[in-house]
Amino acid sequence: MSKKLQAEVKRLDEELNSAIAKLGSLEAQASEDRDGHEERLKGYRQEVDRLVKSVEDMKANEDMASLKEELQVASQSLEEVRRVATDEKAEHSRGQEKRDKEVLGLKRAIEALEASSAEAKAALMNNQAESAKERGEIGKSLESLK
Repeated sequence: MSKKLQAEVKRLDEELNSAIAKLGSLEAQASEDRDGHEERLKGYRQEVDRLVKSVEDMKANEDMASLKEELQVASQSLEEVRRVATDEKAEHSRGQEKRDKEVLGLKRAIEALEASSAEAKAALMNNQAESAKERGEIGKSLESLK
């Protein structure tokens, strides 16, 4: 019985460590994804700023032909940036939602594994205590037979 309990405690500890490692990996991946998403958004902001500056420069130089052309290009670019940013935001949200569910599931599994491990360890300790008690009683019986 004791060997069986020891094996169960070991298995539960291994499962727990695996779940904790996976949780850490997911949290690191989420952080990297968040950083990448923020970097792409920063790039979009820079592109918008560049277009605005270009239009302002042309306006200051009163280059109306170039200004009209640049405004059309800027409008198309802004629309493309908006579309891509919207798509990326939706994709990022879906990925984040999926990871959040997985993290929550892992946290629940870790809690359950911790509880099971604690129960198995308690049962093992009780079993060992009972075995020690029985050995003590056997020892006393042997002493009384002498």
